[in-house]
Amino acid sequence: MSLHNLKYIHLILLIGDLESAKVILEKLNPIYKSDLTLSTELKSAFFNNYASYYKKTEDYNAALELLEEAIKLDADSDIALAVDCNNKAVLLMSMGKYKEAYRVSKRALVSLEPVVN
Repeated sequence: MSLHNLKYIHLILLIGDLESAKVILEKLNPIYKSDLTLSTELKSAFFNNYASYYKKTEDYNAALELLEEAIKLDADSDIALAVDCNNKAVLLMSMGKYKEAYRVSKRALVSLEPVVN
């Protein structure tokens, strides 16, 4: 597994080829969930890509689950945690959950404080 694979998935999602993205994501999902040798960065990026797929297909609960996994993985990484929280906030806004989106957005900003100070 490599970051190259994840960038490819990201591009497929950007052009809107959801069927191809689904096939690739479903094949890779068991690997990313169980392979202990994969870096946290790769796993988190995979979960964010998979969440993006579910957001585009309007399966918001599945997307939230994956973003929560990414947030857990990135708890010790200021910038990655901010990205995860931002993605979750955008998803929550799509769901009409504005108060929760606001709270998660604040968490994203707080996680960046050590980086900007």
